[in-house]
Amino acid sequence: MNSIMITGTAGQDAEIRATQTGKMLVRFSLAIYNGKDGQGEYKPSTWLQVVAFDNDLAQTVKKGDRVNISGRLTGDVWNDKNGNKRETWKVIAEAVLPVTKTTGSAVKSGNGFNGLGTQSEECDLPF
Repeated sequence: MNSIMITGTAGQDAEIRATQTGKMLVRFSLAIYNGKDGQGEYKPSTWLQVVAFDNDLAQTVKKGDRVNISGRLTGDVWNDKNGNKRETWKVIAEAVLPVTKTTGSAVKSGNGFNGLGTQSEECDLPF
């Protein structure tokens, strides 16, 4: 099972476009805070691309917004124009939920993470 839940800060306003099939595609970068090292220096942030399809909340994301994302993680590897190997990590978002600035908690909404944690009856768990 490929599933990720992550909180980060949007690195850009959401870019919205339509796919060839008419689905709405929303894309933005997300910075993940990695804390400090043993000397108290900030560790570099981890950057991910977030892609969501037909997601109303994802469309409202602005640079600097804190958001909770749930979805699946994918990676791409390619060679740049200089022949250097590069890789990018991307989250295909199923839910995007803003985090309030005052409390740090997820905003209650009709969209977003409602229904997460529920299992379909088809799921065959070993416990």
